[in-house]
This record gives sequence, C-alpha cells and structure tokens, in this order.
Amino acid sequence: MVSERGMDIKQFALLAWLPFLGADRGGILGGYLSPYLSRRFRMSVVNSRIAGSAWRRYA
Repeated sequence: MVSERGMDIKQFALLAWLPFLGADRGGILGGYLSPYLSRRFRMSVVNSRIAGSAWRRYA
C-alpha cells in the first residue's frame, strides 16, 4: 500500500484501523439488536438472532 499508492506510513496507519472499528461496532450493535427485535416485534429468538447477524454483517 505504501509503495503502490504513494502513501507514507503515517497516512496508511491513519486509515488502516477503520475496518476494525466497523467490525467492532457491528458486533456490539448486533448483539444489542437481537433482544430488541425479539421484544419489540415479537420475533422468535432464532429469527431475531438471524436479523442481528445480518446487521453485524452489513453494518
């Protein structure tokens, strides 16, 4: 990345952590979303977990 795109290591380090932040955010919010969907929309536990997993994947 550094040699191919002409970025220095400081610019690369500034942007390299963003995918990990997104993955962490999706995992945490997806964990809170499953029980919410189960209570709010009276979804079964299995369907609320599937919906929570979809949120983790696309958040």
